[in-house]
Amino acid sequence: LGEYNLVLIDQIMALVTTSTLITYTLYSFDSQTALVTDGRMLITVPFVFYFIVRYLYLIHVRHLGGAPDELLFKDRPLLINSLLWMVSVVVLLYVRI
Repeated sequence: LGEYNLVLIDQIMALVTTSTLITYTLYSFDSQTALVTDGRMLITVPFVFYFIVRYLYLIHVRHLGGAPDELLFKDRPLLINSLLWMVSVVVLLYVRI
């Protein structure tokens, strides 16, 4: 890792986070997912977007990177967002509305 500079790492993070959001959105649109959730899985995309933006804020602005698992449980907005995402996914997958 010593050969990587911060500019390259930031560019890689931008690429990976964008790819993650696009992939999750495409998964939400997928015909197999739509069969189970009636296309409502798109409701969960803002949770994923917020998670990515909040995480990037925490590591770049507040310099809290290093232990992502600890960060998830220490940052209340990130934890609440994650719990809301999980609840919404479970409801969409297992509760018929």
